[in-house]
Amino acid sequence: GNWYYFTTLGNLVEGGYRNIDNTNYFFYNTGELAAGTYLGLHYLDENGLHDEEHDVRLIGHGEVTIYDRDMISDSLYYVPSRWVQKFVKDGWELMFYTSRTYLEAPDTDLGVYYMKYKLDTTYKKLKFTDGEELVRGFGEYIGYALGLYDENNVQMNTMWQDAAMIGDLAEIPDYYDSDPGFYFGILCELFWDPETTGDLEEAAPETYAILKELIQ
Repeated sequence: GNWYYFTTLGNLVEGGYRNIDNTNYFFYNTGELAAGTYLGLHYLDENGLHDEEHDVRLIGHGEVTIYDRDMISDSLYYVPSRWVQKFVKDGWELMFYTSRTYLEAPDTDLGVYYMKYKLDTTYKKLKFTDGEELVRGFGEYIGYALGLYDENNVQMNTMWQDAAMIGDLAEIPDYYDSDPGFYFGILCELFWDPETTGDLEEAAPETYAILKELIQ
């Protein structure tokens, strides 16, 4: 499902921008064309072309650093492009609060827990203060789009049964321990991260199988 580009000499283009037929495209180090995703603040459509209408919206007057842009790109590299494209086509918007470090900070059993993203289902906004948190944020959006948070959803109830095992892999503050969106966001992060996906499969094979079916 990914696009690659080979030169006339048969060499795979990888790592950075490449001008092809007077159009600039961005390729990851793996050679995949960045398409149907966000690259920094820019949204690239399914053809890898910049779609300014759906760029990240900046809120506040804080500086947007190269690090900020890289964190957005790196986080969304893990999220399958079909979900990012659905997010955009369904009228959702990414909002980067540049002057804030967190969106809420409840007291929990782990101390003050700084939430750096928030899914606003009323106005179709995914708000964030740290690009690294977008992995969980998009995970929470996908769960909402799939209807997993509806009462008595069978798949969600099955995944809830593995909460104790998941708690050994990721910290879940008591403030959020009954929040299905927070929980599913963590599950997606564990599933997509190559450093933890094996641990997730071993600790909670049934949850892993459901995630593989739903979000891969």
